[in-house]
Amino acid sequence: MKKLIISFLIVIATIIAVWGQDSASVLPKAEWRVSTNGKIERLVNENWEAASVPTSQTFSSLYLLSVDFGWAVGKNSTILRWDGEQWSEVLVFANEDLNSVFLLSREEGWAVGNKGTILRWNGISWEEEVSPITENLVRVEAIPTGGVQIFAENGVVLHRFGKNWQVQPAAPLSSVKLSASAKHDE
Repeated sequence: MKKLIISFLIVIATIIAVWGQDSASVLPKAEWRVSTNGKIERLVNENWEAASVPTSQTFSSLYLLSVDFGWAVGKNSTILRWDGEQWSEVLVFANEDLNSVFLLSREEGWAVGNKGTILRWNGISWEEEVSPITENLVRVEAIPTGGVQIFAENGVVLHRFGKNWQVQPAAPLSSVKLSASAKHDE
């Protein structure tokens, strides 16, 4: 049951990672996605087409802040930057697969991955942060009170306040309540 719940959460997180978390982030991302086989695709004339990328690595997440600024992350710490015209590879000093990327602004972004990998975009380069855990990190997102939170595969949640990470242990399965909803605007 625990694996089923975690799998469900990962599926929901993946859907959100591809399509955005609010109406402002959905618009520029509506024409992009990461396919189930890890390829970056763009919607062209109502058909999904593979995007031209400078690597054969597979991807797990992308996040476009605007039509001319975004990032995609994937296997072997591969990171691509979108400039509005093309994807270009960016060198990072990390080794693990990256599972999720999120941008607060053009000057602040986060990518997370396996074995507790946390990378922070500072507007110039990606820098590795010291992670308080070594679990696989599967999702990063903004929190309404400011800052970001990261979800680990084992249910642990990391919250960042200032420069420090706080670890929130996984809730016991008996207290976890799952819900999902979808909104369709005509």
